[in-house]
Order: sequence, then structure tokens, then C-alpha cells
Amino acid sequence: MTTLGLIGSGNIGSTLAKLAVKNGYDVVLSN
Repeated sequence: MTTLGLIGSGNIGSTLAKLAVKNGYDVVLSN
């Protein structure tokens, strides 16, 4: 499984994270 790392969990980051999880990615967020 692919892991996606995002820096910033505001509007754009949280939306990207939700879409990534919905499509099967593991997500790591840093705010």
C-alpha cells in the first residue's frame, strides 16, 4: 500500500487526505 504524507491539514490538506483514504492510500498528516 502507498503512503501519502501531507504537510498542513487545513481545508485543502484535509480534503486531499479524505480523497486519498477513500481511494486506498495510507495518509500521514502534519500540521
